[in-house]
Amino acid sequence: MTECVYIMQKNTALTSMSVFWDYCVPPRWTTDIYARTVSRIADNTIAAARLVNNNVFSNLDAFKTSIQNTRDNLKEVSRIGSMGLLCACITI
Repeated sequence: MTECVYIMQKNTALTSMSVFWDYCVPPRWTTDIYARTVSRIADNTIAAARLVNNNVFSNLDAFKTSIQNTRDNLKEVSRIGSMGLLCACITI
């Protein structure tokens, strides 16, 4: 029973929309609206891809800087450790 009501409502909605689009809106408008919609979706998709790329590359740059700092710090720690070992060997 509920499926029948749902199907009837769906058919009524589709019929009323088709009457509106077929008789109230000129066909040229429909194609213009469709073309603009597709164009805007494409533009928004490209803009979103640019934002993601910018985020990824800025994070990669930050990661590279972090790795370089870690590398420099490890060199310094290694130097301090070797100097400490050298001092220990000299005193013995």
